[in-house]
Amino acid sequence: MIFSLQEERRDLMSYYWMYRFAFPDRSNKILEEAETIERELLSKLLADKEAFVIYHPYPVPIPTMYDAIRPLLSK
Repeated sequence: MIFSLQEERRDLMSYYWMYRFAFPDRSNKILEEAETIERELLSKLLADKEAFVIYHPYPVPIPTMYDAIRPLLSK
C-alpha cells in the first residue's frame, strides 16, 4: 500500500519539490514525513490482519477479481 500512496501523492510532491527549490528555507513537516507517518499507521492498523497476495493479468475487470477473491473475504 505504501507504493500506491506514494503514487497518489506524486503530483503533489512534484509541485512541493519545485516550491522547495524556490524557497529552500520553507518546508512542510507533514509532506516531508508523509511516508514515515503512513508506514507507522499502516503497520499498526494491519499488524494482526491476515493478508493475501493476488496475482492477476492487467487490466482485470473488477467484478471478475471480486468474484475470485470473494471466498477469501468471508473468512
